[in-house]
Amino acid sequence: MSRESSPYQIAGRLADVIAAVTVLAAHRESEMEIAGWARQLSKASSVPASQVDIDRWTSVFRDHPEFFMVYALAPGGPDKAALRLRYANKTIDRRTGKEPPNLRRLPPARRYDLTSLPLDAAAVNNLVSAAINMHAVAMARSADARFWVQPLIGLAGVALGALLAALLPLLTPRPPERPTGGCSPPAVTACPTVPGPSVPPHR
Repeated sequence: MSRESSPYQIAGRLADVIAAVTVLAAHRESEMEIAGWARQLSKASSVPASQVDIDRWTSVFRDHPEFFMVYALAPGGPDKAALRLRYANKTIDRRTGKEPPNLRRLPPARRYDLTSLPLDAAAVNNLVSAAINMHAVAMARSADARFWVQPLIGLAGVALGALLAALLPLLTPRPPERPTGGCSPPAVTACPTVPGPSVPPHR
């Protein structure tokens, strides 16, 4: 994919983004390994996700950082994904379902283990609307690019035709000019000798 193109222009990508936003927003877990999300998002969620599904959803998560974040808890560890809006609000203790006291004083290990509550319908609707709007903008830009490319190609063709028309006489070899009078060149023929008037000799 070129830098100028948008992942929203990929066929079926908008539907995948909406599906991922909806599932990651409503699931009881705010973060999960991508293989786990692929299993939740695949049609057969009762079996492990195939590598094709894992690659598909990895691309969705990585291509759209406006909604998702991808990270690993340890170098070389499995990639995890989360909805940014939920990850930024990880304040709930998994064991109690409540916000722990002295939240800011918790050690890092405890903070990593926190989760967040599922998003409400209004928040999910806002995220889905944002995805639809970004898709519309990307497709409009693509249409504008095609609108300008076609006329430019046509103008380039006209300019090239004019240039060739101007250069063609210069590139075509000219035939040798024929003499208009006098002697022809020696290589062709010699001029015949025309006898002059006879003059009597002096005595």
